[in-house]
Amino acid sequence: QEISNQVQGTEQIGVEETLEMIISGNTEDALKNLKVMITRNPSDSDAWNVFSSYYSAIGFLGRAKACEEHSASLS
Repeated sequence: QEISNQVQGTEQIGVEETLEMIISGNTEDALKNLKVMITRNPSDSDAWNVFSSYYSAIGFLGRAKACEEHSASLS
């Protein structure tokens, strides 16, 4: 169980959990997760796609598009 907790604490800050936060309107915690994910791995295209969803959800469509394009450049 210790190993699964470690994974949950690091990798599982991940994409699915953060997308669920965005969908449920918990954008503040979603942003915290995104900052951790991007800091840990700036080349994670999935994290940049979630960042795009985050910006879209809060109405920053230009930033959403920029994150989407950045994600595509990493794939």
